[in-house]
Amino acid sequence: QQQQQQQQEAQARAQQEEIQRREQQMRTHNNVQGHNGNRNRNGKTRIIPDLPWYYSDPQKNIQGPFRGEEMRQWLEAGYFKGDLPISQQTNGPFIPLSAIFPDLSIAFRLCDIETEEMIAREEEKRIREERRLVEEQGKKEAAAAAAASQRERELELERERELERERELARERELVRERELAIEQELAREREL
Repeated sequence: QQQQQQQQEAQARAQQEEIQRREQQMRTHNNVQGHNGNRNRNGKTRIIPDLPWYYSDPQKNIQGPFRGEEMRQWLEAGYFKGDLPISQQTNGPFIPLSAIFPDLSIAFRLCDIETEEMIAREEEKRIREERRLVEEQGKKEAAAAAAASQRERELELERERELERERELARERELVRERELAIEQELAREREL
C-alpha cells in the first residue's frame, strides 16, 4: 500500500512538473509571438493545442489538468455547458467556454492561430450573411408595405372616381328631369293657347 501511495505521489509530482513545463512553454511562446497574456492579436483567448485544460466546477474548485480530447468528450456527453469557466492555466483567468468557443461544435479541437483566424472569418461571414438576409427581408417587407399602400391609394382614387361618376350621373339625371319639366311646361302653355 505504501509503495502504491509513493507511486501515486510520484505520478502527481510528474504531472505537476509537466503542467509547469507547459505553462512556461506557453509564456515563452506568447512572449516570442508578441502576444499579451493568453490572447491572440485579435484580442481573443489564445488556444495552445498541447496545453491541458482546467475548469472551475460549481463549487469553485479547479479541476484538471485534462486533455482537450477529454474535455470535448465531456462536452459532447452533455456534462459541460457554455457557461463553464475554463482556462489553460491553473490560476486562470477562467473564461466561459462559450466566450472562448462561440461555436461549441469546434470546442477543444486542436487549434492554431490560422485555424482561429479562419473560424473568426467564417463567423464574420456568417454574421454578414445573416445581416444581408435580414436587410433583404426588411427591403422585401418595405416593398410589400409600399405596394400595399400604393394599392390602397389606387383603390381610394378609384372610389373617388366612382363617386364622381355617380355625382355626374345624378347631375345629368337632374338636367334631364329639368328639360323634361321644361318641355312639359312648354307643351302645357302651347295647349292653353
